[in-house]
Amino acid sequence: MSQAQGFRRPFSSQVAWYLVVGTLGFLSDALAYWVFAHVFGWPVTPARLAAFAPATLATWAINRRYTFARDDNAASSALWQYMRYLAVQGGGIVVSFITFQSLLVKYPSHDLLALAAGSIVALGFNFAGSRLLVFTGKAADASPLVVAAFGALSMLLGQDTNWDLLNYHLYNVYALLNDRLHIDLAPAGVQSYFNPLLDLPYYAMTVSLPAPAVAFIMGALHGLCAVFLAAVVKRVLPEASSRLVWALALAGCLGATFFAGIGNTMGDNTTAVLVLGAMALCVQATGSLASRRSRVALGCAGLLVGLATGLKLTNAPFALALAAGLAVCAAPLRDRARAIALLTAGGVVGLLLATGWWWARMWIEFGNPTFPQFNSFFGSPMATAMKTIDPRWGPKTALEAVFYPLVFMADPYRAGEMGVRNWLWPVTYLLVAIWGLRAVIGRVRGQAGQLTAPMRFVLAFMAVSYLGWLSVFAIGRYATVIEVLFPLVVWLLLPRVWPSRLAPKAAAALIAISVMASLVLFKTWGHASFAERSYTPPELALADASRATVVFIAQPVAWMAPFLPPELAFVSLFNFPESPAYVARAKTIFSERGGPVWAVLPAVTDTQAETARRFNETLARHSVAADALVCRSIKPLLQLSRRYRSYVLADGPVCQFKAPAGPQRDIAAEERQVVAQWAVALRTHGLTLDEGSCRRLEGRIGDQSQPSQFCRIAR
Repeated sequence: MSQAQGFRRPFSSQVAWYLVVGTLGFLSDALAYWVFAHVFGWPVTPARLAAFAPATLATWAINRRYTFARDDNAASSALWQYMRYLAVQGGGIVVSFITFQSLLVKYPSHDLLALAAGSIVALGFNFAGSRLLVFTGKAADASPLVVAAFGALSMLLGQDTNWDLLNYHLYNVYALLNDRLHIDLAPAGVQSYFNPLLDLPYYAMTVSLPAPAVAFIMGALHGLCAVFLAAVVKRVLPEASSRLVWALALAGCLGATFFAGIGNTMGDNTTAVLVLGAMALCVQATGSLASRRSRVALGCAGLLVGLATGLKLTNAPFALALAAGLAVCAAPLRDRARAIALLTAGGVVGLLLATGWWWARMWIEFGNPTFPQFNSFFGSPMATAMKTIDPRWGPKTALEAVFYPLVFMADPYRAGEMGVRNWLWPVTYLLVAIWGLRAVIGRVRGQAGQLTAPMRFVLAFMAVSYLGWLSVFAIGRYATVIEVLFPLVVWLLLPRVWPSRLAPKAAAALIAISVMASLVLFKTWGHASFAERSYTPPELALADASRATVVFIAQPVAWMAPFLPPELAFVSLFNFPESPAYVARAKTIFSERGGPVWAVLPAVTDTQAETARRFNETLARHSVAADALVCRSIKPLLQLSRRYRSYVLADGPVCQFKAPAGPQRDIAAEERQVVAQWAVALRTHGLTLDEGSCRRLEGRIGDQSQPSQFCRIAR
């Protein structure tokens, strides 16, 4: 069978050769590591990474020449084939690690068996991947490499610690799986009642897999956005080379907003996979809306965007935008109407599958399917009227509405808490405006347009998506799907707005500058270095958890709930649109349980000292000497950051940095002040905070400290 597929060797011979080559690879890997670590004196991690490359290069060359030899191997680019081989080998490492850790958790006394099982599973994975994905004799498909690269990038960033994760992504799934709707009361504030389905896979992974594996899987999932985006680019630019297609797709996924969310749980990148998948199907269908294949594709596209909207309602504008893209296709009106109907039907099914069950439950419990949102309309007694649109974001005047991309480029905090900039916003906005004006003038003059159906689809999608986003949200990360299309739109429109032979070079330069700015000045929503335990809750030391109640005062702290004793009840105060019925329900929980009530209050952290501590722990872990080139290179790099440029190198043989000198902070006094402030707030609810009972507790997410204060409430 192997020879029939183009291989020179039969399957059994391939297995034998692969085992021999694997043994040689291990020996070369060990030798290279010994040279880097013990001859050159490199730290452990850099030495291990450096040894991986020559070892895989040697095994790739031998496998290409002997194990998986085939007559058409020369048809594959050697470089691309090696990159795919690297991706498969990297995936094997992840699979081995997942298998080892999973078995070790279940059978802690059988670590050697777990190690052997991990190695065997990885061996099978690498063999199958090499045979089916690497040595195929075909032109290189970059998709596996791209997906693996995003997974590796996510692992490099570390364990996700974004605010929403700390607040509700873990708690909501925990509450769903343990039926805590009637035990707790909004521990994560408003977000306690968001649909938990989107976070279910992450929760399942994080309680059963090591954090690096979870990070890789989440990053690889987000890498699918680049794959679907490449499919859109290929359809819009059918004459483009594979290199250009992937360049535009990767440039879109390396923009500031998408990059900030790689591997995290905020849902924008995750649901973008569904939206871009739907878009790829729709663009494919624009060639012939009436064909059976297109009708199936449109129904599936509707299902995907419906799922995306049900999982995260901020995707609703994209559903409308897909319909708008179909409306401008060059097809008979009847075919366009049928296409939109199919898209809509699929969307309704997807929406109901994703969130219909949750809306029904919220309606039964609270009389509001989106509780507590839109409560000004539904009027649930458990919450006050809540504004639908967050007034912090969006244009404040009509003039700002017209030039809003310029507004939040000048002040990025107008469109989000983190303040990231994608410099293609004003470029794309200007190009679309100029092209749109010219298109209208040309239509009035009876001049035919020069855009294909896929091109018109993409531009209509962009325009309607932007208008919907601007009208309802105007928050930067909710425009992730719009932003990833910027490189394609710039490449498409600049030559049409400026018909010059220099236009493609100018477009490439603008895209490259934007990507470089995103990478050099990148920000993320929060990461920690990996640790042995992904989540370590604080030790509460309660005598009887079955009668105690824990009140979360300040967000985000609900992440700890799934890891604390399940007998506890959790209540949130001051983080919810509290109505009299809500406050009464909280007090009923206190009285029915009959035990002590404890409050979790914010703790004070010296962020500069904490940053220096974490940084120094990393350097110490890798045994970086003070006179090493790595250490001497760090200070110039710190000079590039306004936040860290004042950190100085400490005296001693080991590379260590210390926070800038300044007034000594009295952390204990600052925390007492915090307690006093919340004591005043609790009195408005008829509750008294025992300020003398407060003690500082330390939890951890990865290696990052999550301090809080634990105080008793006297009722």
